[in-house]
Amino acid sequence: MKYCQNKGTGQLKSALVFGDSLGDLGYAREEARRVGSLFRSEIALKDWATKKVLKGRLEATRGSIDVLHFACHGKFDIHEPLKSCVLLAPDREGVSREKRCIEERDLTAQQILELELRTELVTLSACKSGISERRAGDELIGLTRSLIYAGTPSVVVSLWSVDDESTGLLMEYFYHNLLFGFEDTSLTKVEALRSAQKHVINLGGLLQHPFYWAPFILVGSSG
Repeated sequence: MKYCQNKGTGQLKSALVFGDSLGDLGYAREEARRVGSLFRSEIALKDWATKKVLKGRLEATRGSIDVLHFACHGKFDIHEPLKSCVLLAPDREGVSREKRCIEERDLTAQQILELELRTELVTLSACKSGISERRAGDELIGLTRSLIYAGTPSVVVSLWSVDDESTGLLMEYFYHNLLFGFEDTSLTKVEALRSAQKHVINLGGLLQHPFYWAPFILVGSSG
């Protein structure tokens, strides 16, 4: 926890947003557009949502983008947790779509450990992105730990497979709360997430069920 609290920029001004990397999540694509619009930032959609684009932007900014947001598929590998990944688009000169996450296409937990991030927040708006495997010494291994080790103090991740339409609503409210507060009151990250969850619940109908509003948690620094 001390490691988390001593990291980050304290700012939420710039963002790099990836969406619908495999071209089959229409709501995730719209989610990425809305999040990018809130920050007036760069958006990488579909075939442009590649690891090459990610690494290029991190190198160009020296890893100091305030927010990294991924509205893509995610996969947890229970047998090899460091191969858990965010599924990105294949590079135009790279691997075919059919290759698994251990190939060059996707961003694995192992590869994240090798990054140097100065981001304030990373959001993995993907299925099961927050699941970790406990190893000897009670160490939790997965995408969350890798991101914190790489330098971001706060990570938003999911605990189960998510509905892409309700997730898009939740994320839009979450970032709006972070940037603009609520009723003229600034909110911390955890307060912004809680407020967004309440907003989704208040929409009524099926969205009141925890499946739709409760999968995402904040790990690390809550401020």
